[in-house]
Amino acid sequence: MDQIPPKEKIQEAFRSAWQFDGSLIPVPGTGRLFSFKKNGATFFARLNWARGQFCPEEVVEFLNHLSTNDAPVPQIVPTLSGDLCIMIGDAVVLSVETDLGGEPCNSRHLHQLGAVGRGLAKIHLASEKFEKSRMQKKDLTGFVEVRLRRALSRSLPGDLCGAIKTLQTELQTTYKHLTRTSVRWMTTHGDVWGPNVHADGEKVGFTDLCNSFAPATVDLVMVQHRWLMNDLTGGRSLLKKEMLDFLRGYLSERPLSVGDRETFGVVWAAYYADQLSHYIEKPGTVRDAVLSRFDFEGQIRRLPLAVDEIRSLL
Repeated sequence: MDQIPPKEKIQEAFRSAWQFDGSLIPVPGTGRLFSFKKNGATFFARLNWARGQFCPEEVVEFLNHLSTNDAPVPQIVPTLSGDLCIMIGDAVVLSVETDLGGEPCNSRHLHQLGAVGRGLAKIHLASEKFEKSRMQKKDLTGFVEVRLRRALSRSLPGDLCGAIKTLQTELQTTYKHLTRTSVRWMTTHGDVWGPNVHADGEKVGFTDLCNSFAPATVDLVMVQHRWLMNDLTGGRSLLKKEMLDFLRGYLSERPLSVGDRETFGVVWAAYYADQLSHYIEKPGTVRDAVLSRFDFEGQIRRLPLAVDEIRSLL
């Protein structure tokens, strides 16, 4: 965990730069987010460290860029002197942002998955225009190697390791041409799931961006099994129809390139080999009820077939 400055120091910096004398209330479970009210409206003060390819100041600058380019994210509230943030410690800056309103998405908001897809597409479209983002095209060789190496380094039952090794062989032979296909890499959200997307009526907004530099399609594939993972019902994977609603919403705003479409199954399989093996090795990262409902082991066993099956969604 990054070193968090004392609350008194945060409060004083906040009072000095934004001229607000009220109390900052820590948001439970975060350590880096504080809420406050002004003129009846809710705002958040956020501590920002380096994320992805960005230094702390660029993290705030990126969010401000997204919000001013039609992406559904919080708006940055500048200081009285017009700065987007202020330095408050070693490699950490303080910023203020608006409240998205509404509530985090859960199983009651599945009818809005199309809107979620459209919103994510707008984030990607705006990200492509950010001058400091290393938007580029490159192949998936490194992405696949890193994900599968992590998966195989974990303590898993033999049959699950076997399934991942079979997938690895398939990606190195049958699908070698796909891993070497150039696709669009950009600064992605990096953590797209229900708790990080708020629904306010028919509007949706995204928060807590990880700013991961990755193939754009990683943000899409993670939704299938992670969207409802923290749901009060115990969670489940999205049904095919629900996933299609999300994808159609996305594609209506930002069509994928031929390369992105052809490699969609490769990104999917490599991402979930890594993610699912992590859940199985460290079940404390998810609730026991979730482990029993999601059948992570069965999903890993099916990964060698995923490349073609998942690509058919598009």
